Amino acid sequence: MAELVCIRPGHGPLTPWNKGLCGNKVRAIAVDKDNTVWMGTDKGISALSGNQWTTHNMKNGLSWNEQKAIGCDPRTNIRLGGRW
Repeated sequence: MAELVCIRPGHGPLTPWNKGLCGNKVRAIAVDKDNTVWMGTDKGISALSGNQWTTHNMKNGLSWNEQKAIGCDPRTNIRLGGRW
C-alpha cells in the first residue's frame, strides 16, 4: 500500500497523511487559493481541506475515476485530465 506523507520541516516526525485518500496511485497534485489540496488518483479525486477529506469519483459525478492531471484556476475551478 502506498502512503502519502506530509513533510513539515521543524514540526516533528513524518506522519501518514492518507487516511482519506481514495486511491493509492497519486498522479497529480494541485493546491487552490483556499489551500485545499486536490489529488488525482487511480480511483478518483481526493480533496483535503484542513483535516476534512472529500472524494469525487464516478459514484458522485466524474466521467471516469483515473485522473492524470489536475489544476486550479484563480476562481478555484478545478481542471481535470485523465484516461489518455
